[in-house]
Amino acid sequence: ATIAVAIIAIQVGRNWDEADQSENKAVEHYGHTVLANLPNNTLLLVMGDILHNSVRYMQVVEKFRTDVEMVDQALMTWKWYKKTQSQHLPGVTFPGTYFHPFDRVRKDGSYALKWFLEANYKANPERPIFQCGGWMHTEDANGNEIAKRGKTVNGDPAEPD
Repeated sequence: ATIAVAIIAIQVGRNWDEADQSENKAVEHYGHTVLANLPNNTLLLVMGDILHNSVRYMQVVEKFRTDVEMVDQALMTWKWYKKTQSQHLPGVTFPGTYFHPFDRVRKDGSYALKWFLEANYKANPERPIFQCGGWMHTEDANGNEIAKRGKTVNGDPAEPD
């Protein structure tokens, strides 16, 4: 066991400088760049982990642009999202229980992206709505299905993967 620990310590020592990312600020700069030029009180729709996490880091840790409310399209597909996050997003209107890009009819409280955008515009027509990172891959901004994945359970849409 002592030899194994020594070998690991030698490897860490040899590679520390090359592997050390403690000064890498790329994700922080990315989040700052996304938020910096948005109009005040923007509703920001994002898609993607790095985008979501870099913006969230800037808002929560750095207290930068906390006036921007960010919603993640992928997370909105989960039924728990509205229940747990709407209290942190007081200016966001959710027109149903969860976003479901495959559901053409409101089943179980689901809504299309078009309905989300319309509800938020109606609630505050002066509020800017920006999108960053791409639309959910199955639906365009008008709620039109781009690709049909079509999983169903007893005729109802299945939970997103």
